[in-house]
Formats: sequence, structure tokens, C-alpha cells
Amino acid sequence: SMAVPLDDLNVSTSRKFAYLPILDPDPLSPKKLWKGNLKKYNIKNGTLVDKDNKVVFTDKDGVFALNTSDLYNTIINTSRADARRPDQGKPQVGGTYQHIFENNNSRKLFVNQGGSLKSIGTSALTASAKPVGFNALTTYTPTQKQQLLNFLGFPVANTLDVNDTKATGVAFNINKKQLGGVLHSLPQLISKKAELKTDGSIDNTKREDYVLYGSLDGALHVIKDTDYGTNKAGEEVFTFIPKHILEQQGASFVDPDRVASESIFGVDGPWTVFTNYKYTSTKVEALQSLAFGGLRMGGSMYYGLNLSDLTDPKMIYSVGSTYAIDGSATAKGIKNDIVANATTNSNEQKAYAKMGLSFAEPSVGYVMKDGKRVMVNFLAGGYDRCYEDTKFKLGTAVTTNTLANCNGKATAQGNGIYMVQVGQEEVDKTTSTAPNATNENSFNTTSGNGDLLWWTSSDNNGAGNSKFTQASDMKHSVVTEVRVLDRNYDGLTDQIVF
Repeated sequence: SMAVPLDDLNVSTSRKFAYLPILDPDPLSPKKLWKGNLKKYNIKNGTLVDKDNKVVFTDKDGVFALNTSDLYNTIINTSRADARRPDQGKPQVGGTYQHIFENNNSRKLFVNQGGSLKSIGTSALTASAKPVGFNALTTYTPTQKQQLLNFLGFPVANTLDVNDTKATGVAFNINKKQLGGVLHSLPQLISKKAELKTDGSIDNTKREDYVLYGSLDGALHVIKDTDYGTNKAGEEVFTFIPKHILEQQGASFVDPDRVASESIFGVDGPWTVFTNYKYTSTKVEALQSLAFGGLRMGGSMYYGLNLSDLTDPKMIYSVGSTYAIDGSATAKGIKNDIVANATTNSNEQKAYAKMGLSFAEPSVGYVMKDGKRVMVNFLAGGYDRCYEDTKFKLGTAVTTNTLANCNGKATAQGNGIYMVQVGQEEVDKTTSTAPNATNENSFNTTSGNGDLLWWTSSDNNGAGNSKFTQASDMKHSVVTEVRVLDRNYDGLTDQIVF
């Protein structure tokens, strides 16, 4: 379904455009990477229209007109299949796909390690180009580094010893660009800045907006949404590939047309964005932008990202389990990229080990901790793949479930709710020594981030009871968004509903 964003800068209205996720399915090859795109259109009288006010769909069944061009279709080059007008209803003409590698023939790529984001790239576009930042990836295998170079447009040999001092041996190839389908990860608008008119209203012709979305190829994307300053609408700002994804579908970065052993889902979970703003008489500007989300069928991890500086994004937390890779019986908990093992298995990791596939959109709430107000995410426990069997039943004596390792389960994977710390509130207060302070609040996301403050499930999985509330009948997976209620309007979460 399309996304029509509310305007963070004027919450009483929606923006007069829609983002249309594109999925190009190949039903005969369900275990290949299904390709896609993200396109943007205007809304006029409740109808989707292109930049020339042409109606996008020809009928109520959603058949694409062949004479339209989306708002991101800004490059005209008849020698390129993705840069033509009109787009003739083709999935990978126009849209954000058109702009991949348009930032000086490169992609700004981040991966995660040790609870932080690592920037990687190359030094040039020729065969003498050297990897940049790869030596820091000490937990990545040689094959995984080769896969990442392929994503960056360098089809390196599978024998290459990837390090920052050795040339790739192959030149950049623009035809290596790929973008998977956009399905459940609905685009999220990130408004960074806008100028105000003399009457105090937002000047929509002078605003700096971005869009965040995930795709089946395995990347989370942030793209420029408006022409503002040097920004060109549709261009990528950066992509983030979770290592958890690479461990499952990294081979598709080398050959996106390969038939995998399992279906490919990538970053397909819903994400949410939190932004707080500072207003002056002439402009409104974001003080802090945070994003939270999961992978849905793509994996069993949730992530928090600090996007306050889009040139230097930061990891807030990564929590979840190895369930997507290892299954229920041997799933290990993960906190800030640290996987539990035989010698290190904290109570938090034991709790996170029960997480299933990260289906639900994280919810933002606020609680008191040590006399300080902290922002938290409420995370649904996740999905158990056993439910893909429509007749799946829980029970230690059940032997009729048809999927592997699904018989005899007393409880499903993901049968819990987790309250995870994002950051502690800080107020930039005006004082005699700081007369120019903003008096605005923000959240310090570098301390206590990823800490499990409270959780509930049918059992504590050996994690102890200090932060745990038992709910004996919570035996099934929790896959819905946890709704957060502040019943007395004191700025703190009083109740959750799911």
C-alpha cells in the first residue's frame, strides 16, 4: 500500500503527495530476489497523478498508465533503461532506483559491528581502487567483505583478499546496482528543516526532507526527498546493511538472480521515526532525528539509529536473537551486536534469546529511571515461522505439525514484550553561563542504550525476575505493534495495549 505522510512540521495536515512502494514479483521463482522501486506522485482530488497531472492508474484494479513519470524520474538518458520518460509502467524506470550510484558513481554504505556503525567504500572507480574501512570489519568473513564490495558496484573475484591496502582488481560497474522490492517497510518522512513565511506558516518550497525505507535486497535506505540547496530529490544519502541480513542473504549481493535456498526478505519490517524541533521566527529545524525498526521475515533483530546527522548516522541499539538463523532450539540472545556464547550469556541476552522474527513497528514511550525521564521502545517479541503451517498447534505432545522443528513446542518463539532504553532526557537550560541555550529537550542515546528495563513472557528463560513480569498464558508469538498510552498526560507511559 502507498504511504501518504503526515507533515511533522504541521501535524494537522498531510503532505500532498504519496510514496508508492513497487514490487516486481516472480511467482515462478519464489526464492529469488524480487526486484522493486520506490516512486513518488502528487495527490490531486484524492487521485494519484504524475508530475504532469496525468492519472497514474487506468482503472480501479491499479493498472499502471503507460504515459506517466513519477516525481523522482528526473534523469533523461535514452541509453539507460531506467532513465526514460514516460516510464511505461515499468517497475525499475524512474523512482529511487534511477538515482542509485548517482552520487559520484558511489553508494555511502554503513554496516554494524560492536554496537556501532562502520562506514565502508572504495578509494576510486578503476581496477586500482582500494577498499576503504574494510580492515575495521574484524567480525566479517572474507566472503562477506566480497559481497559488500559487490553491493558497492565492484564485482570482485571470490578469491580476493579484501583489505584496505589491496586493489579490487576490477573497475566499478554501474550495472551492478540493485534494489529489491518494497513491501511492508512503508516509507517514513524525515523533515530536517523548513523556512517560514512572514505569516509563520511553513514554506513548502524551501524545506529539507528525506525518506527512510527498507527493501528486500537487504538494505535500509535514506534518500533525499526534496530539491533543497545541493540536494537532488531521489538521490541516496546512505544505505545500512545489517550483518544479520548479510549472514542470511549476502550471496544475493553478488548474484541477485540466483535461486536461494530460502525466500529473500531483506529489511522488510515497518520503521518509525521520532524528531523534535527548534522553532525561530524564520525557520524550523530538527534538533534530533531517531529511527527504529525491524526486519519482519528478514530476520530476528530490532535496530535503533540516531539520524540527527545524516552524514554520520549512529547506532543506538541492536537487540534480538539468532532465531532467524539458528531456529528456536539454539537461538542465542543479541545485545548491541554481542551474541551470547558459552562463556558470556547475560540475563539480558537470555531474555532477548526468546525474540522471534521482528514483525512489529517499535513504539516510543517514556518512563522514569533513577529520577530521570528516559525514552524507551516497546518491542513485540516477534513471529515464529511455525505459524507458516496454517494448522500449527502448540503442545508438548503435538506431533502433527508439518514444518521442521515445530512439534512439541510448549510456547512459540517471540512470546513476549520488551521495554528497551533508547536514551536519557537532557534539557539545554538557559543559565548565567549558558545564556544562549535553547531550553529544548533531547535524549542522550549513548548511555544505557539497548538496556532491557522490563519484559514479560510466559517464563524468564533463566534470566531472573528482577526486570521480569510473568504472564503464564502468553504462549503465542506477539507480532502486533504495542500501543502506548499516557492516561494522565504527565509525559510518562501508563499503559500498553497489544
